Amino acid sequence: MLLPIYDESNLRFGLRRAPIIHVIKNNRPRYVVMSEEHYARIVQRPDLWELVDRPARGNRSKQKIDAQLRAEHDSWGLAR
Repeated sequence: MLLPIYDESNLRFGLRRAPIIHVIKNNRPRYVVMSEEHYARIVQRPDLWELVDRPARGNRSKQKIDAQLRAEHDSWGLAR
């Protein structure tokens, strides 16, 4: 899920819609926020940590990311 993070309430809203949120800053992935429940499931699977240790291989342009963020935000039906 792509979510513009303006404040903590947006983060809580996003976690209700998806268990994992990828945070992007300056068009680069910076970190991942996940629900406590999802985290608990992951830490019980050591084989999944191999995936975490791999570098990100993003190849989307700024324009594509911005368009996807706008579409996601507009789908919420909230005024800007």
